[in-house]
Amino acid sequence: MDITTYLVHFLLAISLFFITNWIGRHSITFGYMQLSLFVKADEAPIFNLLIRIITPVVFVILVTAIFYQLELDPFIKNIYLVVIYYFLFRAMFNVITGRSRLVNWPVQILHFTVSTAITYLVYDKILLTRTTILPDLSSINNELWLIIIVFIYHLFNKMSFPDERTIKRKKNYIEHRLALYRHKYQSMISSFTNNQKLESLIYSIMLYEAFNRPKVYRILEAILFRIGFSQTLGIMQVKSDQYISDKDSVRLGVQKIINDFSDILSEKTKTEFNRYDLEWPLLRLTIAKYNGGEKYCNEIEELYRIISDALYPKTSHSLSMGVLVNTNPPQVQSPPSSSLA
Repeated sequence: MDITTYLVHFLLAISLFFITNWIGRHSITFGYMQLSLFVKADEAPIFNLLIRIITPVVFVILVTAIFYQLELDPFIKNIYLVVIYYFLFRAMFNVITGRSRLVNWPVQILHFTVSTAITYLVYDKILLTRTTILPDLSSINNELWLIIIVFIYHLFNKMSFPDERTIKRKKNYIEHRLALYRHKYQSMISSFTNNQKLESLIYSIMLYEAFNRPKVYRILEAILFRIGFSQTLGIMQVKSDQYISDKDSVRLGVQKIINDFSDILSEKTKTEFNRYDLEWPLLRLTIAKYNGGEKYCNEIEELYRIISDALYPKTSHSLSMGVLVNTNPPQVQSPPSSSLA
């Protein structure tokens, strides 16, 4: 194969990566739930397994049919390599974006092995021959068995299985990131407040924003910002009219959270809410002020509970106590490795 064929195959692999991610985000009605940071159970285990294994195979078949139609036969040679490039690109993406701790690598290796084997078998037995790629209408009676298989698949796909290993990986990820951010930013946050509940909320937003905008994304955002195509910057994803560093974004983000929180608290205390009733609206409204949306609020709220329980399980603080300005910040202490276990 010449270099052009390799390049086309690699670009197809990247396209497949984005297509599978798009399917994951938009096929909820078919049982496929996007892998969230806080999902505790696989709601569609069979579908999720099949979509990761079979989607690359189907993609290669469709692309091959298009190439035959466009008389681009040279690009079909060794087209099964697209699947190999795809899984390698996915693995590299997870490592670069700092999500490797969330990945079940043995399962990923299984997906890679099975999908590659099926694709090569289809390529060797079917795709190399132009006339065999179209469906054979003479075998329509076999559709009966296809209906039975689809029925059985949907039956089992309705089952939901908690995955303790997935939960453990996610807790490990949260723990690792929390320790890193506390080491970097605890003294700064403590200079604004020593309310342990508010501090937990700050870390929750920080961790979630950084999860969705890892370092490689933020570098790209910085480039786009300089040419006028990006408005939010840094770990805390704050809006700015001038370039700011990650540390600057944390300072501005914390200031925004505290200012919004104080405004909401001041307004709520004028109503008939008592101190207990204030906790939930203070939390939800402060999160919504930072970044609206039901899903965003739900994710931050759950992460807030995890971090609050991990850092300060016996705290007497509450959000309704207010900011609690600290004039003597404590020494930085990272949470113990088992704090989220």
